[in-house]
Amino acid sequence: MLPIHAAPRDTPDWKTCADFLTNDDWEPACTRLIEKGGIEPPDLAQVHYYRGSGRYFRDENAAAVTDLTAAIRLVPSHAGARMMRVAAYWDNGQWFAASVDVVVIVWRSLTGTLTDHEEDEA
Repeated sequence: MLPIHAAPRDTPDWKTCADFLTNDDWEPACTRLIEKGGIEPPDLAQVHYYRGSGRYFRDENAAAVTDLTAAIRLVPSHAGARMMRVAAYWDNGQWFAASVDVVVIVWRSLTGTLTDHEEDEA
């Protein structure tokens, strides 16, 4: 499969996925984007971040950690994914894992290697 070079941010699935706080169809939209494949790593990381965040807010912490970890593997400097994973680990009683992520966030912040990914403008 050839990679899609254009960011999917202008597609209906992207907009629905990014709207995980208010749109009931966010999870299927995010999953379709992930399964479609060919999305550039930074955009794919953002989709995993959206889906993981939505799962966190539904108290599905283990599933949230899986998605947020996928986002971090794609973009290790993704501040939002790291911070959301801290919350999911903490709420799941995994305090050591949460603490490790906090240390990484502080270290990346001090070394200038923590990035704030732009939210969708739609």
